[in-house]
Amino acid sequence: MTPLRYLDALWGGSQNTALDKSGPEKRFEIDFQAPLALEDSILLSWPSWEPIMEKLNIVGATAKSFPQGLSIVSQDIAVVVNKDKLVMTAGSTVDLHIIFKSVVELCESANVGIHWASFMHKETNAPTAKSLNTLEFATLHEIFPSGHPFFLGPITGDHYFCFIHDSIDRKNSAVVEDDVQVNAVFYGVKWIPDTQPELLQMAQTILGGNAEDINIVFGKDRELCATRFLDAQFFATLRVAQGPLGTVVSFETNVSAEDEFTATLKELCATLQPQRFSVVLLLDPQSTPKVSPKAPLTFDNFSVWNATTTELHDYLVKEINFVASR
Repeated sequence: MTPLRYLDALWGGSQNTALDKSGPEKRFEIDFQAPLALEDSILLSWPSWEPIMEKLNIVGATAKSFPQGLSIVSQDIAVVVNKDKLVMTAGSTVDLHIIFKSVVELCESANVGIHWASFMHKETNAPTAKSLNTLEFATLHEIFPSGHPFFLGPITGDHYFCFIHDSIDRKNSAVVEDDVQVNAVFYGVKWIPDTQPELLQMAQTILGGNAEDINIVFGKDRELCATRFLDAQFFATLRVAQGPLGTVVSFETNVSAEDEFTATLKELCATLQPQRFSVVLLLDPQSTPKVSPKAPLTFDNFSVWNATTTELHDYLVKEINFVASR
């Protein structure tokens, strides 16, 4: 049985049109086979991305060029492109899978080879016949037929549907695998600033830098989406959104220093005072946190409810769900 048919058998296929979009966040990443030439790549041009945003029905997007790359933000999506990769993070109502092919075609037009791609969809409920997973996988499998889907976390909820395409040439001695990916989603937070200046201050505190270093947009009801390039390699993203589950805050960074990203996660937890939260760590085999890990993640007043780890080609992907300690 093919993976697509397996998903069909699990929860009824992709023919249902009333699709469940309860998951708070989706993420699509492409890693380039060789570094981009930042001076002239069309991947760093807003006109190249505008048709993709239109296809997603994204309005009011703000594109901002930095020496390190391109940032695009709206309340519903954040796009970061630097010399090594592009990362798209979208809200639950955005059908991100409909532009996978367009993004890959944009890379091809830019003469950019792809040796890694991943997709993650955080879900708070168990998959059903209305789940987007089958459509998402069908689209990804068409583009990356050698890729693999898997679930990270409990099927009953607070899990990630994941897909990874990996064509890295590990026989090439010049290949270095030292990436780190850190994602956190906080639910039912008790504290969010009331005004835009206060929201901007919060974004600066979490992301660092000055106001001019951050690309940020504000939505209704104390919402925001912001990105910042920390340097030529590292970046961070912060999103605050309102939904059926209350206020949801998501954070991402690829900073490789374990002390640094751990301190930011602890600061977010202490500031936001969430009811629960999930953390995902993707650690490449040559990354410092994978080679020389420090103490496990711990947070005051929270305990681990569930932790799941998947290892592929000696890199690991780990999801940890935290709940309030009893």
